[in-house]
Amino acid sequence: MKIYIVQYNPKLFKQSMTTISNLLVGTVERKEIYSEKYGMQITKNNKVYQIESKFETQMEIIKYNDFDILLDYTSYNQIDIISQLPVDYILIKYWYFEYKLNKQSKLKLIVKCIKEEDNNKNEMLMNFAPINFIPTDLYFEYDDKFDLNNSHFQEEFNMLLSHIN
Repeated sequence: MKIYIVQYNPKLFKQSMTTISNLLVGTVERKEIYSEKYGMQITKNNKVYQIESKFETQMEIIKYNDFDILLDYTSYNQIDIISQLPVDYILIKYWYFEYKLNKQSKLKLIVKCIKEEDNNKNEMLMNFAPINFIPTDLYFEYDDKFDLNNSHFQEEFNMLLSHIN
């Protein structure tokens, strides 16, 4: 399940990426391929996958403290692609930064970024700091049954939420 802050602009999180670096548990690079005819595909470990929803799209917006949050229960299938890529497509390389309060946490903050262009190629190769990235999407993922009244969830959510304000 994904949890979005409705009115939040992910670009505002750029300044917080270095201050929250102690909570960073992983970085994933993913290429996303978009074509009008075939939709979205991704590359992972040199394999191409078609991304399709399971047609059980369920979303709701609820009020939490002073925020409107969007709960997205949609799940997706990754289907192996054996044939070639489409002829007309757009390819975008994204980096996903995953933050957790602790390794056992079921709640994580995901920041999807693109890398800034840098004219100094040597500095770009040496410096893979979050400051070189521009956030394009920000959401929370929760790997358990969602209960907004659960005190453990609220504590973790509020702590992560405090880092994006």
